[in-house]
Formats: sequence, structure tokens, C-alpha cells
Amino acid sequence: MAALTKSSIVPLLLFLLSVVPASLHAAIVGNLSGYITTDDVVPIPICTMVLASGKYMFSCNPNGEFSLSNLTTEPDGTIKLQVYADGFQPYIVNLSTFEYQNITMTRAGNCPTYNLPFPPAPADNPGSAGEWINIYGKVLVRDTTQPVCAMVLANGQYMFSCSGTGSYYLRVPLDSNGQVKLQVYADGFAPYILELDESNPANDARMTRSSECMSPLAHTESMEGTWELLPVIGGIPSALSDIYTLPLPAVESAITPGDYEIFGTDRDGTADVIAGYISGLNAYTIYDEGAGLIDKFYVFYYTGTDTLEGCYYQLAQGSTNLGICHPMDGWRILPVTTQSLSISASGQGFLTPEQEELIRLEEVQTSAATAVSANTGGKEVEALNRLREALRSHNGE
Repeated sequence: MAALTKSSIVPLLLFLLSVVPASLHAAIVGNLSGYITTDDVVPIPICTMVLASGKYMFSCNPNGEFSLSNLTTEPDGTIKLQVYADGFQPYIVNLSTFEYQNITMTRAGNCPTYNLPFPPAPADNPGSAGEWINIYGKVLVRDTTQPVCAMVLANGQYMFSCSGTGSYYLRVPLDSNGQVKLQVYADGFAPYILELDESNPANDARMTRSSECMSPLAHTESMEGTWELLPVIGGIPSALSDIYTLPLPAVESAITPGDYEIFGTDRDGTADVIAGYISGLNAYTIYDEGAGLIDKFYVFYYTGTDTLEGCYYQLAQGSTNLGICHPMDGWRILPVTTQSLSISASGQGFLTPEQEELIRLEEVQTSAATAVSANTGGKEVEALNRLREALRSHNGE
């Protein structure tokens, strides 16, 4: 991961400060300070760029320490803290309380690339220094056509690719070598860094999700916590969300050594849940063995530190026919009680697991998504079978 420079970020921050309406500056909350270190066995304080509420500083004097004052909250009362450092995963968190922050930066590791083939190495051409050229392209998710809203920087010029198409277009000056350093940053993705010259102005930035840059163990450990998942069935959000608690430790898979799994519970506290990152699928999964009618299988990716999106598959219990992918969103929530969450759509109070399954079964059966062909193959089914076998073995079945 290449570091942001002061010359590239200062104009951007001044712009952000100028365009945020005063009405959104809900409250002055004083100072936000902290200490930033590496995730090594012996932590090392590091020089980073720290952003919060349109203000910034570098934690470089001395390394690791930062302090920002007179910060303003978003309308929901939170502050978005962002930390970037060369060679590390971005650290991004929404804070609702503003105590001292002890931040550990995770090394980026090796990220897969979707930007092949690479353009040729830029030529050194000092004679072109200072000339202005146009560069353009799109910012996309991996090898898809899905656009990404990102910050695009190049030789001190910047814009956001947030028009809905992922497009960017910048007029930039060539540096002292007659080259341009293109940098693309987006929440939930590894940075895209490319050096180019005037002969190669068109470049699509295919963004790798930052979660893809971790080890399999770190992937699965990142799922720790309590999650709420909400499928959208036939274009309508389900009347019931699913709540899963996934505690550490993660244990190595006996079926696929090198991958790891977490055994968890559902909203009722029943230990019929297994979760993990599946390296062969390059995705995160949760399998919930039902109470008698259906099994639930989620396949998803992170869209932020505490948010995710992907597919919800509903199966007859014990079946391997996944059927259709129902879109779903999810978010990590604070620990909650079963009582506060087990509420029916009609507000009638607690539902038994069987009643919950009946509601979800009726939703799928009455949606337009029921007329689909069998889906009994592929990596998703392989992952389902592995998790189902591991859960049953864990529970002594």
C-alpha cells in the first residue's frame, strides 16, 4: 500500500471542509487523541495519516501519537475516524464515544490483483515535466462492472468516482520524470496505486476488497461478534432478520486444513451455527442448521469494517439445492439480549424457532423467486457441505 502524501491530501481536505454544510456540523465534541502501533508481537508506533471530521494530521512527531481538536459530529452523533499507513490495511471506524483511541494497524499482506495485464512501465521523460494531460477511467469492484465510490488522487489533483458509474476524469500535471502517480482509495478496499506516463492515460482501477489481503485465520477471526443479517426476498426485506453470535477462538478446519471456522449461536442461543472464511470461494459464510424445516446459508463480503452484503440461500433441511441467491445486507451490532430481538413483524412478541422458519418459508414460497432451476453444484455447495459436516461433527452427530 503506497502512502498518501501531504501534497496530495491537503487540497482534498480543504475542499471537504469548504463543501460540508454548516447544518451538518451537529456539535463540537472537543479532542480526539490516541496512539497507533503495528500488530507485531512487539508493537511499533508508526507514522500515519489520520482523518476525522474533515481535519487531519500525521502521527509522525513522535511516531504513533495523534490529537485532533474541535471535531464536529455527523447528524447521527458519530465521528468517522480514518487512518492510512504505507503497507497496512486502512483503519476506519465510526465512533459514538470519543475516549482515547489505542489503534492497531494490520499489515496488508499479499492482495490478489484484478488489474491484468498491467500497462507497460512508465517512461522517464523529464522534458515533459509540468505539462498537463487528461487521465480517465472507471473504479470497479474486482473483475465486475460494479462501480465503486472512491477518492481518486493524481499529482495533487483529486475527485470522487461517485456519479454511479465509477467514472473519473482528471487533468493533471506531469511530475519531474514526466509521469503521473494515480492513487485510488475506498472504504473496504485495498488501495490501487499505478504510475503511468502520457502514453497511457486510460486506466480502470479494479479494486480488491481489503478483506482479501488477510490470512485465512485473520479472515475468520474478523467475523467475531454479534451480527444481524437481513435478506431481501422477492424485492422485499424479510419480516425477520437473523442474529448470530460468533465467539473466538477460530479453529482449523479438519476437512480443509488451512481454513478456519467459528462455532456460534443463533438469536435463541442454540449452538447450531458455524461460520468461516472459505478460501476456495474467496468469501465469508454462515451456515445455520434449522429447527426442522429449513437451513440457512449466507455467502457474503465485507463492505466496511462492520457491514457486509451478499447472498442468502434457503434450503429444505439437509438439502444441497441452494436455489436462488436472495440479496442480503448485514451489520455487526453490540451485544444484545434475545428478548430485545425476538420480535415478530406484527409486534406480537416472542417467536419460537419453528414459527420463525414458517415465516421465512412462506416469504420465499410466495415470492416471484421460487421458479428457479436446481442449484446443486459449484463452490458454494462445496462450502455448504463442508460447513454442515463440520457442524455436525462438532455437535457429536
